[in-house]
Amino acid sequence: MKVSPYRFFLWLTLTRLLRFGAEAVLAFHYGHQIVNWFKSETLEYIAVFLFGIAVLGTALAVFQLIRTTRMRRTPRGRRVA
Repeated sequence: MKVSPYRFFLWLTLTRLLRFGAEAVLAFHYGHQIVNWFKSETLEYIAVFLFGIAVLGTALAVFQLIRTTRMRRTPRGRRVA
């Protein structure tokens, strides 16, 4: 694929300016509301719940991995292909 480095970096710069410029406008407009929402007790409960789900999912994945790797071994300790 032949792409001019000048054109590539020009478009990269322009799209990043657009993306981060839009983000800055949204942060300026909604910033105080978002900060107040982050300080709410409801969001804290939601975050704790999601963290608990993540820990539970990780524990189940590790348990499943251990269980399946043990089932693949033969009685002599060799793995079955």
